[in-house]
Amino acid sequence: MTWLLLLLACGDADTQQGLADRDGDGFPASEDCDDDDRRVHPGAPDAWYDGVDSDCDGRDDYDQDEDGARWTAHGGGDCDDTDPTIGPDQPEVPYDFVDNDCDPLTPENDLDGDGSVFPIDCDDQDPTIGEGFPERFGDGVDEDCDGHVDGTSLQPYPLQLSGPHHLRAITDRNGEPMVVLAADQVVGHADDGRTDAQVGLALWPTMGAPPLQVHGGLGSAEPIGGIDVALAGDVTWFAVSYRTAATGIRRLALHHFEEVAGTMVRFYLRTLDAEPGPAPPVVELTVDRGGEPWAAMGDEDLVAWLGGSAAAGGSAEADASVGLVFEDAVPPLPFTSCAPTGCTAWATSEVDAPPTPLTDGPSVDGTGRTLVDAGGMTLLTDRSLAAIGWVDDQPYVLFPSWPLVQASGWTHAGVLYAAGITTDDQVVVTWGNPDFAAMSETVFTVPADWVPREAVIWVDDDRVFVGVAATYVLVEEELEDRLFYGVLERVRL
Repeated sequence: MTWLLLLLACGDADTQQGLADRDGDGFPASEDCDDDDRRVHPGAPDAWYDGVDSDCDGRDDYDQDEDGARWTAHGGGDCDDTDPTIGPDQPEVPYDFVDNDCDPLTPENDLDGDGSVFPIDCDDQDPTIGEGFPERFGDGVDEDCDGHVDGTSLQPYPLQLSGPHHLRAITDRNGEPMVVLAADQVVGHADDGRTDAQVGLALWPTMGAPPLQVHGGLGSAEPIGGIDVALAGDVTWFAVSYRTAATGIRRLALHHFEEVAGTMVRFYLRTLDAEPGPAPPVVELTVDRGGEPWAAMGDEDLVAWLGGSAAAGGSAEADASVGLVFEDAVPPLPFTSCAPTGCTAWATSEVDAPPTPLTDGPSVDGTGRTLVDAGGMTLLTDRSLAAIGWVDDQPYVLFPSWPLVQASGWTHAGVLYAAGITTDDQVVVTWGNPDFAAMSETVFTVPADWVPREAVIWVDDDRVFVGVAATYVLVEEELEDRLFYGVLERVRL
């Protein structure tokens, strides 16, 4: 009987074992995941990452945010074990500056992988668009993310200038844009860094070639009014108007340059003198079909011309203070002179005969600024009317929303281009087909604290070149001006 009672007692102890509390923490073994450690029981404080399930809740001690991934410090892939939205299995959220998928190689603010990061990259889905990327002209896209669609920031040409004026551009024999200008003073274009006064220069900004001094030089006291350039076979002609130091007469000079052993050399020049007075600010040059140069200069009381095989020349009392344009390069060589009150057409009755005024041309309402001819487009700049272009005797307003101080035009492949300086110091470029059915415009920017004064534009199949003479406004020094320029790949329209 005693044996039976002992057996029954042992069986009851086994039955009650689940209710036992060996560690005395108040929780039976059936609830206590470690009944040998009184620090471990349901509801006990549980310290993360110590490898002990202190509160017996069964959670992974190395996955605090319970996103299914352990903390990287304990061999897992979760780089932030306090946020369930961050882990190796979570999707990367762009532009939140958080490594959501714990993979530093996953693009965060450079989704297109072009090296330009959002928000500086204005299109982070396109690897051809980003800060500092090459801008393309005419595609309606801001590739360099500077805020100007099809425009760009202009860069300085190294020469220091004083009073640059009368910018013109042509295509040289190498297919590059050549810019000519006159300046009251120049520093740094000679090897000795000398300072030249009253200089006419030819520049090749896209080639890095040294400038060519066309007229004037060291210590020159003969103010230059205007300058122009034209090509004829192997000859480059430069026309310059200036006031002579000795007598004060107004002179028109034609300079004949040719390239010899890679260097531009002046062979000779032709001159025409007019009555004394200020240097005429307007100069126009063209070459006829016989390869002969024709040049004209004008101011508020003078139109003078020089050219032809017999070097014919002459002058007349007329107002050409706004501009001169040769309308045809074939004798009798018609041209137009414009004044603030209107334009007059001139022509010769015979080859080498003096030109005479014909019928009045289009009138100008207001004070005109410049008149240039470029590939069939006559461009007249006016403060009140912006710029007017004549194509096939039809006038068009080129800058309807931009009152201008000055503008320059170009035509290429049936498209008209113009660059202008606005009255609020913007450099605006506009372009479109001759009937102006699809005009477009953009802005080119000069650096801060520079004020643009005059612009020139040049276009070929592949590029658009814009040159701007600008003045630095924060200092008052003798030489405070520069030529700025930009070259963009052109999208063919």
